[in-house]
Amino acid sequence: MTKFNEMKGSELVAAYNEMAKKLGAPAVTRFSDRKAALRRCEALAARLPKEETKAKKNGAVRSSRATKVITAIVKGNPKKEGSLGAQHFDAMVGKTVASYLAAYEGHDRQNARQWLANFCRDQFVQLV
Repeated sequence: MTKFNEMKGSELVAAYNEMAKKLGAPAVTRFSDRKAALRRCEALAARLPKEETKAKKNGAVRSSRATKVITAIVKGNPKKEGSLGAQHFDAMVGKTVASYLAAYEGHDRQNARQWLANFCRDQFVQLV
């Protein structure tokens, strides 16, 4: 989470307005006092999705695996033709992780995630 205690007043306003824009909340021009600024910034930061609050030490947001493309390492389909593994292999190669998982819902998504993990472990596919 951002170190609000170390920020100046103008930086707090800028940070608050940036978070408010992402959440669709109204922007502010100033805070009545520092205590209110810290309280409101921390409350707004708590409402952000987890990805938005995580940052590396250098300040850059972590790259997501969801945007990585699944590519085959082996030639052809390593699983028996017509099997569930073969269907998942054919469905995932050439797609991003997000688009592959978007095709499944609920428990099927967990199974698809497991198929992807197993194929990566067995070195049939890789994320590029």
